[in-house]
Amino acid sequence: MKTRRSSASKRRSPFGRLLRLAAGLAGVIVVAGIAAFLVATAGVFAPIRTAAVETILSGALGAPVDIEEPVEIRYGPIMSVSGRKIRIERPEGAPSGEADTIEAATIGFSVRSLLAGRFDLTSLKLNGVSLADNSRIVGFDPDAAISSDRRWFGIVPGMVRIAKRADIAISDAHYRYRNPKSGWEFDITVADVATDGDASSDSTALTMSGTVNGQPVKIEGDIHPLVANGIDIGDGFTLTATGPGGTVSMRSIVPSDTSKTLRKVVINANATSIGEMLDTLKIARSVDGTATMSASIDASGTVSSASDLKANVSLQDGFSFQVSGSIANLEEQKGFDLAIDATFPPASDEDAQKEGLLAFEIYDISAHLSGDLGGLAMDDGWITTNLFSDALPQLGPITAGDIRRDEKGRLAVDDIEVLAGPADQRTFDLKGRIGDLLELSDFRLAGDVSIPTAQVIGFTETKDDALGRLTGQFAVSDATGEAGIDTFTAKLTGSSLLSAAINLTANQTGPEEQTSFDLTLDVPDYAKLATVLGATAEPVGAIRYKGGLTLSPHAGTLEGHLGFGKMEVSGTLAVKEDKGRPLVTGKISTPLLTLADARRMFAVGESLRALRTEVASKQAPTRPETRPARPQARSLHPRFDISVSAAKVEGAGEAASSVSGRVLVDDGTVTAESFELKFEGGQFGFNGQMNVREESRPFSAKGNISNWSLDKVFKQLELDLPITGVLHAAFDLSSSGTTVDVALRKAKGDLNTRIENGVIGNRLLDLTGLVLPSWLTSKSAKTGTSQVDCFTASIRFDPGLATVRTATIETDEVIVTAAGKIDF
Repeated sequence: MKTRRSSASKRRSPFGRLLRLAAGLAGVIVVAGIAAFLVATAGVFAPIRTAAVETILSGALGAPVDIEEPVEIRYGPIMSVSGRKIRIERPEGAPSGEADTIEAATIGFSVRSLLAGRFDLTSLKLNGVSLADNSRIVGFDPDAAISSDRRWFGIVPGMVRIAKRADIAISDAHYRYRNPKSGWEFDITVADVATDGDASSDSTALTMSGTVNGQPVKIEGDIHPLVANGIDIGDGFTLTATGPGGTVSMRSIVPSDTSKTLRKVVINANATSIGEMLDTLKIARSVDGTATMSASIDASGTVSSASDLKANVSLQDGFSFQVSGSIANLEEQKGFDLAIDATFPPASDEDAQKEGLLAFEIYDISAHLSGDLGGLAMDDGWITTNLFSDALPQLGPITAGDIRRDEKGRLAVDDIEVLAGPADQRTFDLKGRIGDLLELSDFRLAGDVSIPTAQVIGFTETKDDALGRLTGQFAVSDATGEAGIDTFTAKLTGSSLLSAAINLTANQTGPEEQTSFDLTLDVPDYAKLATVLGATAEPVGAIRYKGGLTLSPHAGTLEGHLGFGKMEVSGTLAVKEDKGRPLVTGKISTPLLTLADARRMFAVGESLRALRTEVASKQAPTRPETRPARPQARSLHPRFDISVSAAKVEGAGEAASSVSGRVLVDDGTVTAESFELKFEGGQFGFNGQMNVREESRPFSAKGNISNWSLDKVFKQLELDLPITGVLHAAFDLSSSGTTVDVALRKAKGDLNTRIENGVIGNRLLDLTGLVLPSWLTSKSAKTGTSQVDCFTASIRFDPGLATVRTATIETDEVIVTAAGKIDF
C-alpha cells in the first residue's frame, strides 16, 4: 500500500531543532573571537553585537532572527554566549505569537580549543524554548522528498557527539504541531533534558522527561566507547523511551569517523496497550491489544535498509497478525520483502445472523508482499472468506493517497486502489477509500471485475478459456454496518459451452434496504459441458434458467423459470419474517414432469457435487497449513412452505396424470402434506415426513391408494413386474435407512392392500395346490400367468419382522390363503 510518508524524515525532530538552534548560537564565537576586546566592555557596542549575532543565526537557521535583548558574552576558561527573547520568524510568515522563541539560552565553549583551531561545545543551556506549529520547517511536509543526508534517524550521530563533549541542560521546552491537511496534532513539552558524563569510564548518560499531548514520557540513554581488537570503532548508543502503553528501545553504533553515519541500529518495541498509545496520538481508540516489533537497520551505505523485521499484533477482539521480512531502502520505501499471516476473530451469533447474500467476512490472510510501497504486490496469497473461498494467484499492487487523522480521531486512507490477479488479466481493479483503517470500516471500493468462471463455480482445475470469465462491475462497502456487496453486474464471455448474465444491486444506504438479483443462464448441451468439467455426461440436452430475486430487511420475492431437457419448471416464492425466523412460501409448477429428466436432474446434481469434492481434495495439500476450525455460530435457518404441482407425468407411455401437494421444510425436517398423484381415474394420496439431517433418514408416511391400474403405472415408471390389476391400499408406516432392504428391516406400522381383476405371474403364485392332471391341462400352466379375481392382505410391520395377519389370493383355479411371520 503506497502512503504519502509524513516528512518527519526530512524535517528535523523537536530535539534536533533545539540542537540546530544551539549550533546557530555557537556560531557567535566567530564574531566574539575577532572583536572581543572591542565589544565586550563597551555598552555602546551592544546593538552591534546583537545585530552580528542576529545575522549569524539568521544565516544558520534560514529564517529571520530577532533578539529583543542584548547578547552577553562572558570570558574565562569557558567562554559563554547568552541572550534573551530570541524570536525566529518563518519565511512564509507565521501569525503573531506563533513564531519560535527562546526565552533564555546559554552556550559555553572552550577558549583553548577555539585558539587551537577547533571548536568544542562544552555546555549548552536552553530555557523557555517554544517552537510554534509550522508544517514547512518544524512540522511534517507530506509532499517533500527525502534525501540520503536527511534520514529520519540522521540526528543521532550529531546528538551523540555533542552529548559526549558537553553538559546539556534544556528545560521548559515546548513544541506544538498541527497540520490541518493531514489532521495530525502534537503538543510536546520537555520538562528537562540533561547529560551526565563519567570521566572514569568515558561514558555519558542522557535523560529526558516530558509529555506528549499531556501524557508522560521518559527517555533514558547511554553513550559509551566501543573498542574491538584494541581499535576504537566508535560509540555504542542505547536509548529507551517509555510512555503510555509501552516502550521503544534502540541500540546503535556511531563511528568515530565523523564523515560516516550510523552503522547499525537495532530497534525493539513493546506495546502493552495499543489503546493507550492511540489515546496519546489522539487517534480514536477503536482497538486495543498488545504488539511487539524488532528490526535491524543498516545505515552504513548511501541508503538505509531494514532486516530481521518481525512484528506481532494481537487485539482484544481476537484479530492477530504477524509480519516478518526486510526492506531494502527505507528512505525511498523500496524493496519490500514481507511475509504476512493474519487471523480474524470468529463471528458472534449476532454477526452470523447478518450473513447472507450481501454480507461477508474475511477469516484468514496468508501472503507474501514484495515490491515498492508505491506498488506492492501480494503473491502466494490465500484469502479465506465466505465470499471467495479460493486463493487469488496474486493480489496487488495496492496504492493509496494520504493517510490522515480525521476530525473523529480515526486513521483514514484516501484514493486507495486494489488490483488482484495476473498482470495481463486482472481479477479486480477497485478504487475507493477507507474511513477507519484500524477497524477496517467505513469503506467503499468500486471498479472492474473479471473472475474466471471455473473459480466461481468451484471447478478451479478447469481451464479458464473453456468456461470463460465473468466480466463486469463490482462495488463493496459497509454502509449498513457489516461488509456487503453493493453492486455486481457481469456477463460471461469467452465460452462456447455456456452463457450467463448476473445483475446484483443492493441499496444499503436508504431507510428501507433492498436488494435485487437477476440471473440468466444457458447451457446449449450439458453433455459437452460435463465432459470439459470431468463430470458424468448425462444426455440432458439444454439447460436454461432465467429468474430474479428481490430482498428487503423483512420480505422478499423470487421468480424464475428453469428449462431442463423436456421439462419447463416455473416458480414464485415469497419470504417474510415469521416468529423471528424467515418463512419462504410460494408455488413451483410444471406442465410436464418427465421422470427420465427428473432422474437425470438428480444425477447431474450428484455428479457435480462429487466432482467438487474430488477437486477440493486435490487442492488441499497446496493450501496453507490447517488452522483450528472456526467455531460455528448459531444462525437462524429459514422455514419453507411450498406448493408443488405437475399437470402431467410422463414415463414410457402417454397416459394423463398429475401431481400436487405441499412441501414443508423446517430445521432439517421435510414434510409432504396433502400429496396427491392422479392417474387415469386412480388416486394416490399421502402425508409423510423425513429428517434429512440424520444419516439414517428416518421417515413416516400415511395414506391411501384407490383404483390404481398397476400395469399402466409400472409402464409409466418403467418397471417390469409380472402383476396387473386395480390396486386399493391403506398404509401407516415409519422406518429409516437409505436402501430398501434396510428400510424393510426397520419398518413399523400397518399395510392393508387389495388387488382386483388382475393377472399375476405363476412365479409369484405357488400352483402346487392343483392335482397333476388339472395342472397339465390348466390355462395358467400354458400362459405362465394366473387370473386374479381378488387379492387381499393385512400385514403388521415391526423392526426386523413382518406379521401377515391374513392374505388371500383367488384365481379361477385355486384359492391360496396364508398367515405367518417374515423374519427380515
